[in-house]
Amino acid sequence: MNYIGLDCINTGELFVQEFKTKKEAVDIATKSWDALSDYDRSLRDSFYVIKSLDPNVKSKKHLDGDIVIAFKLMGNET
Repeated sequence: MNYIGLDCINTGELFVQEFKTKKEAVDIATKSWDALSDYDRSLRDSFYVIKSLDPNVKSKKHLDGDIVIAFKLMGNET
């Protein structure tokens, strides 16, 4: 998949969701972020969508790429 949603919780857990289109990724990420309570948002270190450098899930660069939309990065809301 080309677009990847990343939800990084401050406990070290990482949740990844993959999408075929940019529109789908942004729409779902926005709805997911808006649905989080202030407390749940405070538990996130980062919450964003990237366009993967390599859509092959076995590639080392699969979770690398340009940020499409970010709601929180490195503990700071954007």
